[in-house]
Amino acid sequence: MEEEGAAQKINEYVNLFGLIEAEASFGEDYEKNTASTFSIGTVELGFDAQVTDLVTGHIRAKYEDGEKDGLTIDSASIWLGNFKKFHFLMKAGQFYMPFGNFETNMVQDSLTLKIGEINATGIGAHFEQRGVKGVIYGYKGMQEIDASDTIGGFGVKAGYHYERGDISVDGGIGWVNNIADAGGISDSFEENDIDEIGKQVPGFSAYLLAGYGPFSFKGEYVKALDPFNDSEIPFRDRGAEPKAWSTECAYSTEFFGKLTVFALGYQGTREALNLELPESRFIGAASMVIF
Repeated sequence: MEEEGAAQKINEYVNLFGLIEAEASFGEDYEKNTASTFSIGTVELGFDAQVTDLVTGHIRAKYEDGEKDGLTIDSASIWLGNFKKFHFLMKAGQFYMPFGNFETNMVQDSLTLKIGEINATGIGAHFEQRGVKGVIYGYKGMQEIDASDTIGGFGVKAGYHYERGDISVDGGIGWVNNIADAGGISDSFEENDIDEIGKQVPGFSAYLLAGYGPFSFKGEYVKALDPFNDSEIPFRDRGAEPKAWSTECAYSTEFFGKLTVFALGYQGTREALNLELPESRFIGAASMVIF
């Protein structure tokens, strides 16, 4: 390359990225006890490597406040394909399964993410053409009691995206065979020393994102389709069937030439008391792109 007079630069093939979130929080409980803290909420380091036009590698390490394991590999995957050239694409490795959407304008994660986000090692086949999109995926999920150690998680998702002028619409539905693999539920299992599930509990998700000019709306619903065993997630002397929803309205404008977003939302859950999630939450956020 040097003999030909062309300098090869790493940033032509590798995209490096990072994130640091410094947080200060203040609160008061029902007994009027106050608390405040400073923390590093999140640290992320990673890169995307474009090996060829059809092969991309991705690695991201992540730390979140309160995690015992420190900085860990949050996702590491290989993409085979290119939607600009083909309608199909394969993804393999450790990644967030495409169950749900979980986009938000807020600082806090949505309640739908708490009971629906699945991070596991698996493989997915994606399709996209003229706004129609779909994916089939499988992963190493939680095992049933006395079952053989096999690949136990799988799901499907279908959606549609439309964008023209100031109007944009993106919606979809998803199904997974075991919603207990979601982080908010599996963390509860670990706290109660449960490493196997009595039966697979399928989950359903639906979302809608819509925008018109500076206004936007985000709505999502996630639920378990069957009840858990009462020894796993109890609720009123029976097994819980947790569900959650999230709605947001946002307005984008400019202050002093800087993009600024104001957002308000309402979120809620049912039968999620044992998961330590609130029954209802009113939430708001304001953000500005400073640099």
